[in-house]
Amino acid sequence: MYAEAGLHCATFVLPQKIDGMQQKLFVASPRTTAAMVRLLEMAEQAAAAHDTAQMAAAVSSAAQWAERLQLAIEEIEQLIPAGSTFILVNDDQWAMKPR
Repeated sequence: MYAEAGLHCATFVLPQKIDGMQQKLFVASPRTTAAMVRLLEMAEQAAAAHDTAQMAAAVSSAAQWAERLQLAIEEIEQLIPAGSTFILVNDDQWAMKPR
């Protein structure tokens, strides 16, 4: 609809999510200005940096989880005598088969 009206459009995700509020800034103009192009480039770079940071945080979190899981397994093996029966309630988060 905007293109049919001869308008150039740009959409920018706002940096902070606020429930119940607009999450994007929408700009329509009869021509694409240099400032609009630069803002679009900056928004794309910021989104890419944010995605990279989120990916790094997820990898770090997964590594920390795996390390904590291994430590917990070792501690249980030290505390529970071999051949003993015990119940581990873990809400299926360990996803392990019994040894």
